[in-house]
Amino acid sequence: MNNKLFYGIIALIIVAALLAFFIFGFNGSKKQDLTAYDDQPVSPAVLAKLNVPASVSQSVGIGVATPPMRVNGTPMRINGKAVVVYVGAEYCPYCAAQRWPMVIALMRFGSFSGLRYMTSDPRDVFPSTPTFTFHNSTYTSQYVVFMPVETTNNTGARLETPNQLQNATFNAYDLHNPAIPSSNRGSIPFTDFGNRTIILGSSYQPTALNNLNWSQIATEMNDPSTLQAQSIVGTADLMTAQICTIINNSDTTVCNQQYVKQIQKSLG
Repeated sequence: MNNKLFYGIIALIIVAALLAFFIFGFNGSKKQDLTAYDDQPVSPAVLAKLNVPASVSQSVGIGVATPPMRVNGTPMRINGKAVVVYVGAEYCPYCAAQRWPMVIALMRFGSFSGLRYMTSDPRDVFPSTPTFTFHNSTYTSQYVVFMPVETTNNTGARLETPNQLQNATFNAYDLHNPAIPSSNRGSIPFTDFGNRTIILGSSYQPTALNNLNWSQIATEMNDPSTLQAQSIVGTADLMTAQICTIINNSDTTVCNQQYVKQIQKSLG
């Protein structure tokens, strides 16, 4: 083989490799446009994956989730059931991240109907983060009353108005809470677990959801070694332990899990 032919072949290989990189490497990392799924019903396949096995939770624990803040309020109950209040908005990327573990945790004590896909505001940080919306959904449980409010849609238009209980809880433990730095008061998402603990903001970074669709996220989070499991399942486990506390550790399968008891013990 002469030198010209040899170097010509090498040049062709380099060009082919670069072309493959730009076709597969660059486009493969390009953010998916998920906005077409906004307000569409969550598929049964994704819902099934949200029923995370106890073995995964046992491996993950609380993962990278930020622990909750304690509050000293009057225990909040309706018709004998513990109350979980959520205040958020569809545009908010941190709310988008927090809804994933909230849905998982609440499904361990009941069931949702009318749950739909949603993406956060494409103009905000972490644009078009894939999530769900509680707007027009219904939650049924023999243990928990879930009271969510989505104040605006993902373009910033008014969507829902907080009721008296949601307003009072938000004002007492978020907007006017002296234990929270003044610059952070009034932030969303806000979650109150029976006036025992609160979570202000997202318990993990929305980057765990970047460049993935709902099915991909749900698949990844069922592997304890992934960032999605450490973030989403870890937060869901943390929320599960808090719900077990406010329902007085009722004799449910989930509250008897070892990972729940371990989290409760670590949180005191």
